Amino acid sequence: MPKHEAQALGMELLERVGLADKAQNFPEELSGGQQQRAAIARALAMRPQILLLDEPTSALDPTNVAEVLAVIRSLAHTGMTMLVVTHEMRFAHSVSNRVFYMDEGGIYEEGTPEQIFESPQREKTRRFIKRLKTLEFCIPYVDVNYAQINKGIERFGADAVLSPEDLYRLLMVFEEVAFQGILPVACGGRCELPLQNRIEYAEMGEGITMRMEWGGESFDPLTQGDELSMVLVQKIASSACYRFEGRNELLLCL
Repeated sequence: MPKHEAQALGMELLERVGLADKAQNFPEELSGGQQQRAAIARALAMRPQILLLDEPTSALDPTNVAEVLAVIRSLAHTGMTMLVVTHEMRFAHSVSNRVFYMDEGGIYEEGTPEQIFESPQREKTRRFIKRLKTLEFCIPYVDVNYAQINKGIERFGADAVLSPEDLYRLLMVFEEVAFQGILPVACGGRCELPLQNRIEYAEMGEGITMRMEWGGESFDPLTQGDELSMVLVQKIASSACYRFEGRNELLLCL
């Protein structure tokens, strides 16, 4: 390519990625986000049919991340075909046509953004997309160690980076439902233990959910448990649902 054409193309691409005013700067004079945008311009200068980007926002601060994602989004709108490896879930949801979740040495699940981000079918995809933290444990029939159970929930809260308010609500609801509602009845012989518990925290949108399952006769703690405790639970929980299909199951959302 003649020099003048190369210079014209270079300036055109720098303008495209918002760096026309940095044309005479050295790389070390650019921020991390500006360097990434310059790298995109350099790749575009090769006039590729497909642009491959591997974690283009890694090690960047939030401001620089936003700059780089804005450039990639603008390229998508022009029809540029791109294959992007990214952990930026909101960006991937908004800009992609097809999403592939990679695990176990290959494509674990694929689909449209709506299919993958809103209703993933496989467990690992669901955990990754929703940034899901889970805690599963059973409470035995006898010798219930209340302090140990609470400490386990507190450790889960720290790992999930729950706010003090959310952790307090979680502990409060669990105590009222399990310790005041289900266990007294179970210890009285109406239910079969262990009481199985699963607590989930989805960073992406769904908040905290708590699922409890136990055997024995039908017993709805929301209507048959300690009245004061259940009033408190239903004030704290955003939703509470009980069902019996051979086993008791209670689902609470906080």
